[in-house]
Amino acid sequence: MSDSLNNPLADTPSDLAAVISRLYVYPVKSCAAVSVQEAILTETGLEFDRAWMVVDGEGNFLTQRELPRMALIRPQLKHYEMVLRPRHAGFAHRAGPGGGAGACAGLER
Repeated sequence: MSDSLNNPLADTPSDLAAVISRLYVYPVKSCAAVSVQEAILTETGLEFDRAWMVVDGEGNFLTQRELPRMALIRPQLKHYEMVLRPRHAGFAHRAGPGGGAGACAGLER
């Protein structure tokens, strides 16, 4: 048997060879990553990667630089809404199509 049948990267130049062992996207800017099995590559990057952001009551976006605890929020895409859940119990915020996003309870400036 040839090496290319056993190892599909055998005939690939070493500067082009890559193996992706894990793939993550960050659906909500500054929140936790979500592990995905596959992703569509669009003109702007991976589908759903940083597609949403959390804003305050005045429409200003919030970031981990100002609120490091945002890293504890785990986004979950459920049907037609994004659900934000912290890694601890007690809070969930939902944002549906057309907006409705707001500041997360328990996160203070």
